[in-house]
Amino acid sequence: GNYHYISPEKKHLIATLSIGMNNLEITWRTNVSERTIRRLLANWRKTGNVTILSDKHGRPRTLSLLDMDYVEGLLERTPDMYLSEIQKALGDARDVYVSLATISNSL
Repeated sequence: GNYHYISPEKKHLIATLSIGMNNLEITWRTNVSERTIRRLLANWRKTGNVTILSDKHGRPRTLSLLDMDYVEGLLERTPDMYLSEIQKALGDARDVYVSLATISNSL
């Protein structure tokens, strides 16, 4: 998808910049889309927080962020690994057993 992680620090910066700049100027300076800035600022005005407090949205992930960090490390060392090799490594090192399709969809 088009999702890009934005750190809480950057979100606080955007909220601070909004006091003296319009959304287009903030977009230009932070390289964050205007739509994202509008949503972030609406959340900030509504809740007083720039981050969404609950991380329980949608279905739980099959592979955790730590699992994906592990896979990323594997692929940095061996970029031409087969999915089946990644699957075996996840099982051996992380005690995580998922289908080849899950691994493929997560990459």
